[in-house]
Amino acid sequence: MNLQLSLIGIKDKFDSHKSTVVIIDSCACGLSVLKTTLPFLGNFNVIYLADTEYNPLGLKSEGQLMDIVSSWITLCINGTIKPKLVILACNTASIIYFHTREMQDNTQIKVLSMVDGFKKLIHDYASEITNKNVAIMGTLSTINSGFYQETLRPVSPKMLTEIIGTRSECAVASASFNTNKGKKEIADELSAYESVLSDTVILACTCFNCIKHQIARSIGPHATFLDPVDSLVKIVRDLLVHGYHSVKDVSDVIYLNSGDKERNAQSRLLSKEIMSECVDFQNIHISRKIRDN
Repeated sequence: MNLQLSLIGIKDKFDSHKSTVVIIDSCACGLSVLKTTLPFLGNFNVIYLADTEYNPLGLKSEGQLMDIVSSWITLCINGTIKPKLVILACNTASIIYFHTREMQDNTQIKVLSMVDGFKKLIHDYASEITNKNVAIMGTLSTINSGFYQETLRPVSPKMLTEIIGTRSECAVASASFNTNKGKKEIADELSAYESVLSDTVILACTCFNCIKHQIARSIGPHATFLDPVDSLVKIVRDLLVHGYHSVKDVSDVIYLNSGDKERNAQSRLLSKEIMSECVDFQNIHISRKIRDN
């Protein structure tokens, strides 16, 4: 089965004199990457794809994830976008992309992912990991892959606790994390880890920055929180700012949604929560065709 995203009527939204940067996640949470890169994105057209149709990704099979991530890359390669840079702002998708050599070999554009951010995080913050009690919180797919855990081991954490945040991911992605029901879902899930008392907590899902304070209350009230987003943004900055004498402000962002009306409404609500309306969004719905190979 081949999943193909289709864009209609997007080309007239572009400034033809600018290159394009595309940021992709399965929900609005990857906007945390956009928000922190805004100061140096003004020289580019900016597209954000919230592929909410298949959210949450963390519960998908490896085969499903490969199809979904492949559809993202194909959209950028074969569509009308032709970006200078694609940023995979999803840890689950990033690990799939990293492990899929064929997908990387067929990509003729620069792709940065949360894996790049994670590796830089370990390098830059090794002192917060070595001989420390470390908790890593991610989706079911991310934790079960074991990739981040293996990447951490050479830095020698004293103890490494794996936290699967499925219900927390869903509460954030559905924009219900600030409701009583959402807070209870998150608290119930984290209650199993209250005895952990970590020195360092690594947020291995972009959704979890929205609930960092609730996570801290449950498993690390005095912990240092590390987010690969912050490290990824440093890489993006160094790549994009090079060669430009000045950086302009980003005025608007083309915001692509793929889900139904309910999921798109949740995505818009979450985007306002994350971005605090610091940019204007041009909302466009995109469709996905399913073709048999």
